[in-house]
Amino acid sequence: MERWRERRAGLLLPVALLLPWAHSSLALKCGEKRNAKSEESIVTAIVGGQPANIADFPWQVGILTQGNHLCGGAILNEWWILTAAHCFQRINISNLEIIHGIDDLNTKDQKKEKVDKLIIHPLFNDWLMDNDIALVLLKAPLPLGVKRIPICLTEVTSLEKWSSCWVAGWGTTVLGSFAFPSGGLADSWWRLCPLRTRPQPPATLAMSSSTPKFTAVWMPSQA
Repeated sequence: MERWRERRAGLLLPVALLLPWAHSSLALKCGEKRNAKSEESIVTAIVGGQPANIADFPWQVGILTQGNHLCGGAILNEWWILTAAHCFQRINISNLEIIHGIDDLNTKDQKKEKVDKLIIHPLFNDWLMDNDIALVLLKAPLPLGVKRIPICLTEVTSLEKWSSCWVAGWGTTVLGSFAFPSGGLADSWWRLCPLRTRPQPPATLAMSSSTPKFTAVWMPSQA
C-alpha cells in the first residue's frame, strides 16, 4: 500500500516541478557530487567537451530501447526520470529500459530498470521543439546512493538568474563530428542566450529560436 501511494503521489510531479524539490530518502542532497571512497561532497568540475565520470554527474541515466542507446535522462527521485520528449516518437514503451550508475554504455553487467509509464508534455511540438520534455516512471525504485543522486530543480521564479549550464550525456566530444557516439559519458560547459539573438564571435556553436518555449545556448570557442 505504501509503495502504491509513493508511485501515485509521483503523478503530481508536473505540478511539483514548479516548487523547490526535497528528498527524504537517504542523507543525500540533490545535485551534489560525492566522492565514492570517502562519501564526502566534492565541488570540483570538468570544463570542456571531454570524457566525464558518473561521480561528476550522478543524476545522469541512459535510456535504452531494445538494448540500444536512445536518449539521456536525469534522476528526479527513486521513481521518476526527466528526459526529452523528442526521443520517444514511434517508440514502444515495453522496449524501454533505464541504465544507471555507469559512465560507459559498454559496461558489462549493467543495472537496468524497466519503464512503467511514459508521460510526454501534452503541448510538445516536434517541429518547433516547444515543450520538449517528458517524464519516465519506473516499475521499481532506484537504489539512490553515491552514483545515483537526484538532480536539483530550480524554482520557476529563479530561471532568469541562470546564464550558463552543464550539458552531459553520451556522444562524441568532437564538434561537428557525425561519427556514431562513443559509449563514454561526456560533458561540456554552455552559455544560455536570450531568445531571438545569436552570440557574437568567438563562438563555436549556436542555436536560436523564435519561440519562448525553447532554450538557446552557445559554447564559447576553445581557440
